[in-house]
Amino acid sequence: MLAYNTDLYRNFSSASRSPHGIAGVSVLVDYGTETNAELLKLTIATASILYKAQRVELADLEPWRLLPYTRDIVTYEGSMTSPGCHETVTWIIVNQPIHITRDDLAEWGKMVQTTRKEEEPQFLAPNRRAVQEFNSRLIRTNIRHLVKDKKECKVPKVSYRSSSGSPPFSDSRHQRRQVHSQQPHEEDFL
Repeated sequence: MLAYNTDLYRNFSSASRSPHGIAGVSVLVDYGTETNAELLKLTIATASILYKAQRVELADLEPWRLLPYTRDIVTYEGSMTSPGCHETVTWIIVNQPIHITRDDLAEWGKMVQTTRKEEEPQFLAPNRRAVQEFNSRLIRTNIRHLVKDKKECKVPKVSYRSSSGSPPFSDSRHQRRQVHSQQPHEEDFL
């Protein structure tokens, strides 16, 4: 899901070329025994829009139900995943997945970017972007590491290594700050 600030930018296109112009929410999807109800609505709709320029109306789609039930996120400044690949997106990655069955995921693989008239279909899948360089991006999170049976946060020493073989990034390069956390109240989750 992508959004932009309408107070600052006239349209999505201008926001996508401006620093901090876009906020993107990324939800991980994992295999499961059942498909998320809203994701299932989208999956069923794909059967009606296999070819380029086809449309389907989804009157009862509730996009917020595509979000898992968690407040834990990871965020970083990154780029769009489509050509231009402008470095203008603040990515918010939700720390819990939603689920899809293997059969439902297979439906998405039937979509093509060609019209019915063309003889050889060009399938949309796989349409993933290659893994990108880490480029010393700062990764932020609100995920608490609680010590078992205690109400205090444990601040672990963490090192990250990029998949490109760049040297590891360690939190020891930065001054540690005392972490103050508050246990969530039950009403926060109702």
